[in-house]
Amino acid sequence: MSSVAGPDAYWTSYGYGKTGNRTTTTSHSLIVGGTDTVPTYTYPAAGDRDRMPCRW
Repeated sequence: MSSVAGPDAYWTSYGYGKTGNRTTTTSHSLIVGGTDTVPTYTYPAAGDRDRMPCRW
């Protein structure tokens, strides 16, 4: 069994959709029985220029 240790220990996993966009980032608890943090990402539909997160 491996462990995560050190002054700045972290354990993060990433999930990706079919198009390669990140869909989840799981920040795992380093405490036994702790709760993981799992925010999700959403993206506008392809070609939907009005809802793009960044505009140039």
